[in-house]
Amino acid sequence: MLVALSVIGAGLIHLAAIRSHLGSPVAVASFTGIGLVQVLVGASLLQGGPDRMKRAAVVGVGTLAVATWLISRTWGLPAVSGHSGAETVGPADLAAAVLQLIGVAVILLPDRSPRPESAGRLRSGLVALPVITVSAIASVSLMAVPPHAHEPQRDVRPAAYESGQPLVKRAVPIPGSAPEPHAGHTDAPGAAPHSH
Repeated sequence: MLVALSVIGAGLIHLAAIRSHLGSPVAVASFTGIGLVQVLVGASLLQGGPDRMKRAAVVGVGTLAVATWLISRTWGLPAVSGHSGAETVGPADLAAAVLQLIGVAVILLPDRSPRPESAGRLRSGLVALPVITVSAIASVSLMAVPPHAHEPQRDVRPAAYESGQPLVKRAVPIPGSAPEPHAGHTDAPGAAPHSH
């Protein structure tokens, strides 16, 4: 149960991360794929004991995900994230990495302590409670992150804003009305009247 919930928790965090990476189709595909695989593998563990194929899936997917995360946080993955350089470590991605490591470590440990089934379920349930809590908090925090693209942002402010000049609203004349002269302004002698 602990392995199943750890893997499902990591998968839910990856699925929640899709919303904040909508600017990169490769990142969306990666998070969708790994998230769905982890949820399905975790659900299969809840339905039956871990056979050899399920163990291999937990170890393979978990190791691949953690290795990819480490590379993205040290060197960067421009092909996936859309920008060069290492990404910052956030609480949600750190939680996903820890959950994956828990799943891999626990499924590789041999079970050498025979105990009654009811006691085993109770103990697994108590240990699983923090896993559920961490994955729920991380998923909710990721859902609150607005979608963004991993590209440098353009400065769309007017040049006058950068130079410190005040931004001035200009009146737009209504069609059919005569333009009003600007207050405090006189036209040069002989010049045709005009509006500002």
